[in-house]
Amino acid sequence: MSEFEKVKAYIKDHNMISKNDSVIVGLSGGADSVCLLDMLCRLKEEEKFDLDIVGVHINHGIRGAEAQRDEQFACQLCSERGIEFIVQRRDIPRYAREKGLSEEEAGRWIRYSIFEDIRRNRGGEAKIAVAHNLQDCVETFLHHLCRGTSLKGLAGISPVNGHIVRPVLCLSRTEIEQYLMSRDITYINDSTNFGDEYTRNRIRNKVLPYLTEYINAGAVTHIAEVAADIREADDYLNGWVSELFGKLFREWESGLCVNRKEFADTGQFMQKRLARLAVEKMAGGLKDITRRHIEDIVKLTYKQTGSYIMLPYGIVIRNEYEKMVFDRKDAQHQSRQSKSVRNELIYIAGKGTYQWDDITFEVDIIELKNREENIKFSENYLKNPQKMYTKCFDYDKINDVALLRTRKTGDYLVINEQGDRKKLKSYFIDEKLPAAKRDLIPCLADGSHIMWVYGYRVSEYYKVSKDTVRVMMVSTVCKGRQNA
Repeated sequence: MSEFEKVKAYIKDHNMISKNDSVIVGLSGGADSVCLLDMLCRLKEEEKFDLDIVGVHINHGIRGAEAQRDEQFACQLCSERGIEFIVQRRDIPRYAREKGLSEEEAGRWIRYSIFEDIRRNRGGEAKIAVAHNLQDCVETFLHHLCRGTSLKGLAGISPVNGHIVRPVLCLSRTEIEQYLMSRDITYINDSTNFGDEYTRNRIRNKVLPYLTEYINAGAVTHIAEVAADIREADDYLNGWVSELFGKLFREWESGLCVNRKEFADTGQFMQKRLARLAVEKMAGGLKDITRRHIEDIVKLTYKQTGSYIMLPYGIVIRNEYEKMVFDRKDAQHQSRQSKSVRNELIYIAGKGTYQWDDITFEVDIIELKNREENIKFSENYLKNPQKMYTKCFDYDKINDVALLRTRKTGDYLVINEQGDRKKLKSYFIDEKLPAAKRDLIPCLADGSHIMWVYGYRVSEYYKVSKDTVRVMMVSTVCKGRQNA
């Protein structure tokens, strides 16, 4: 079977593209996207699909003259074929810096945002065709496998994801190059694909060639087949989980709740999948949600009433008698509440401004890339008396989600380098603080571990050391009285 016949069958099997469809093609100018464009043109002309094709090229603003060359090549390719061409230019490095993302992540987010904007502007019915191939699927599988993932992460790349289709996912890179050569079609190479700066490049350039040469010549195909099997199994399980979720979970105030016994009776495997779905609905996604978070939810099922855990995005999961409640507190919403903050919680969801009564907490996250930067940071921030209203913490030592709150039973601080603890209640007594005042002092807390008693002391455990990689810097401004 020729490469074209193989792709035609793949499109049909997955119901990707129909006659008279409008198709937005991501066109970089590389072999994969040029192959995709040519095959869609053949579907339009030879198979009478009568497709409305538009080529979209995104200049990422990274490779200078080479990027300009790519843009011109894509433009000429579309012009020669009478295809509508759209170019979009973005400063990906700057966007990555602003959002705290890698350039890979930023580029992917920008690309799909642009595709989606064009799709909406064309009536919202168009398909978005992207040129992932078989190796891309395997790279995703191995990348997720090595860094830790769920079944979903091992499913590789899906042929169809809503209105996004991947017609050449069934072809290997070798097949794509053979196809272009047989049709005497030229393409261009992105120089960044040949370096080993990115993780995916290292998998592509080192791991896959090794597996193919020394383990099994068909390794790429076999791994892709396993990913497809896992995807089918995961899709089946998702249907089962969604049905069970609808039976067990109920809306509860600003979140969700489930009967703890009924939840436990589903068994640990199903509990994990149900918990993951509940968190996904609360957070709008699963980024930064780890296996440990899900396992902690399962363990919470069997703990006493009043027990709770905290997850990213300000999600709190707590036991209330027979129920387990999934709740979320929004810091901005809380800042608009009454000035009485005795019972309020403010979740520190990374960099930002957080308001507690008349105290403004400015939070920044700083990454120290090497020991020299660590020393420089210490000199500039920790030993500078003008920074007395700034507290710094080792960000990677925070186990849960840092939050501002008042004291509660069980709170403690680490009082020396040996790790000795002192109950917060005892600390307040030693400081001779009136009982009424103790309930009003904001504390920066990591679970029951108090990182900082505002106006007083910082726990020794979270102090910045020579081994610190990321620093959470908290600066305070208090209207009407001195900072602390």
